[in-house]
Amino acid sequence: MIEESAHLRIDLLGSTLDIRPVGLVLGRGATLNAATTMAARASVEEAGGALAIESSDYGGSAEFRPSDLTPENLASDFFGPFRFIALVLDAFGALRGGLAIATSSDSPPGAGLGGSSAMGLALARALCRLKGERFDPGRAVRLVGGVEARVLDAGPTGDQDFHPAIHGGALALTYRPDGTEVEQLHSPALADALENTLTLVYSGTTRSSGSTNWAIYKRFFDGDADVRRRLREIADLSLEAVSDVRAGRLGGLPELVGKEGALRAGLHPDIVLPETAALHREIAADVPGVGLKPCGAGGGGCFLLAHRREDRDAVRRRVRASRMRLLDLAIAPPAAPAPAPPAPA
Repeated sequence: MIEESAHLRIDLLGSTLDIRPVGLVLGRGATLNAATTMAARASVEEAGGALAIESSDYGGSAEFRPSDLTPENLASDFFGPFRFIALVLDAFGALRGGLAIATSSDSPPGAGLGGSSAMGLALARALCRLKGERFDPGRAVRLVGGVEARVLDAGPTGDQDFHPAIHGGALALTYRPDGTEVEQLHSPALADALENTLTLVYSGTTRSSGSTNWAIYKRFFDGDADVRRRLREIADLSLEAVSDVRAGRLGGLPELVGKEGALRAGLHPDIVLPETAALHREIAADVPGVGLKPCGAGGGGCFLLAHRREDRDAVRRRVRASRMRLLDLAIAPPAAPAPAPPAPA
């Protein structure tokens, strides 16, 4: 059995800029995000004649006959909740019988932590090892990103989720005409600051990023003045945060994350749920200055509470007393270079 994993991420500042060509049109900005020790996992092994899929994230288990593995079925709902997995197999030339696939994730469902991107990359790594091929990160991002866009069927998708899954650490992503530039910013001091000034909460409500992202994307390119202003200000905050991290000025990072979240909440009415906003207000009444930052496209899933280091325990006590779920937040170190695959027998 071949097993692989990939990191889930938290996004700190500059999401939406990764949905091309938003960041290019703005002409400035970056996405600052970080890999967590939470992971998505995939295993692959040779088996009997069927394609057997078991997934705790996508609906249990199922078996498909070789005759089921057709382009017509891939284009329909034939594979049900396993369509994403089947399409990744197809993209990497491995959609066939005689395979057993298993996937799992530390992420709650619909959490906004880049879970499907990480799952796709973990599966891609495992498939490359099975076939004795080199894992090409750029190709994998293009293929898995294309599969995600096909499954979501809700307009363009971004690429920020893939880079923490591959590289680990804390990253600044800058968008160029020829692709995304990835800068590793990880340091022990930054990891410590993030872990102690951010609190990660799962709202208990699943979300889908496609419709919210499409609404913002469309309003941006329709020339909506408020959306464009907010994204320009988000871009400027992201550059300020990246500059501070490079210089080791970490004390102001929670405030910048909170400011970004406040701007983001105004991009679409569904980004912050009423119950999330209510919890934030309750905590801020006792702990002034606490910021709220939705994860991913918002609309449920997870969110960050940004606060001073000395307020960490007070904030987390209030979350534990609520109906929402406190998640452990630990920043993963940068990934080691991948070993070369064994030569085919």
